[in-house]
Amino acid sequence: MEAPTLQYKLLIALFFLPINCLAQCAKRTELLALFERSLSASYATQLTIDASVLSQWHRCNYPYDSSYVSIKLGLAKAHFYTGNTEEALHQLKQVIKLYDSNARFLNPEDKIKSYYRLGLYLKQNYEYKKAIDAFELAIRLAVKQKKNERTANA
Repeated sequence: MEAPTLQYKLLIALFFLPINCLAQCAKRTELLALFERSLSASYATQLTIDASVLSQWHRCNYPYDSSYVSIKLGLAKAHFYTGNTEEALHQLKQVIKLYDSNARFLNPEDKIKSYYRLGLYLKQNYEYKKAIDAFELAIRLAVKQKKNERTANA
């Protein structure tokens, strides 16, 4: 049997210990590795891990950048697939708000993904008009992004 890796030990520590038991901040790269590793776990496990990663992210004052957005999107998806559509919608709306103030530090494709998922989750919640609006906005953003890419490559 192989010796446990540092990432595995961190996963266990974050999963079983209360957040206030951790005396110092985990490195940002370790938090990101833990998040990436959580993606292969069940959605219920992802909820626990991703919430813990975000809690540490906030406590350590790491920036609200594209990595942060990826974690929030992962948490929203885990909430959705564990039946908590309201919390999934809340997480997505928080991500979308980030683009109002930090857009230049964020991946524009994640904004498109956020609106697309918002449409999916609203549709599942029987909010069809809002879902259509979110889908249409995702399409407009995608078209604009494609035009920007073509202009940059010209």
